[in-house]
Amino acid sequence: MLKLPVCPHCHAVYRYGEVKKLAKYKKIQCRHCNKIFYVSSVKGKAIYIGIICALLIMINIFMFNVISNITVYHCLIVNVVIISLSLLWMPFTVKFKKLDVITKKDNTK
Repeated sequence: MLKLPVCPHCHAVYRYGEVKKLAKYKKIQCRHCNKIFYVSSVKGKAIYIGIICALLIMINIFMFNVISNITVYHCLIVNVVIISLSLLWMPFTVKFKKLDVITKKDNTK
């Protein structure tokens, strides 16, 4: 499930740092086959952010109800740590798609 994206044309492997830099662009040219492809990350990030928010809410409820001497500062520290760790997983939500497939879908509408 969690894997870094590859070029949809030649299946060239893109590493973590490259995906992190390329995620902000809409279209990218492959460094191996020089073909252009589309970067999609909205759907994956939306699902991922929803899961992280639900996890944070459950952890906060657990900490306030079960742990007796917890303060807001402890909860804040736990939330910051979880959010920081979750940002490291963001490049795994990026997908690369062929530009041909995108234009065919747009033409059929």
